[in-house]
Amino acid sequence: MALIGHMLDQEPGSLQGQKVRCQNGVKAVDYRLKEIDSRDADYNIAKISHDGRKVSFLRYKDFDRDAHPELLHSVRVHLPTASYTIRDYSESSNPPILHRKETFVDPLYQNFSTFADLTRQEEELDLLSRPNIGFRTDWLQFLAERGLQIVDHTVVSASPSQGSIQQSEAD
Repeated sequence: MALIGHMLDQEPGSLQGQKVRCQNGVKAVDYRLKEIDSRDADYNIAKISHDGRKVSFLRYKDFDRDAHPELLHSVRVHLPTASYTIRDYSESSNPPILHRKETFVDPLYQNFSTFADLTRQEEELDLLSRPNIGFRTDWLQFLAERGLQIVDHTVVSASPSQGSIQQSEAD
């Protein structure tokens, strides 16, 4: 299992104990994950709650290739009780999608700058401020309303003659 993850909004100096505790929790959950989830899915993100009590294993379709990959499967484990929830979105017509991918990878990750550039473009165009963009249908509808689309991690005009938003602003 290739795990990618990142803890956000931590106070400087507070990560050490949290990191060790979370690493131990992830190891314990990872050990039993195959028993919990018989699909043997190859999860590409492990998300640890700030209090270290919950771990989510998430499998996104084409994480590197798709600008906003679709969530296929998730397993969320509440560590103190070992209870868990499995969700399968693989057949969903409107699955959850991921924004701000760079927050889930290390800055040295090969695609970090590509992911961060897309987020910067989306923020400059005020595309990430709406609360209902977390599902594919709502996101695509919002982009269409704005006359935009995402091509190869770049925001472009939906009109073929306009090209990328960055290029049209520079003209």
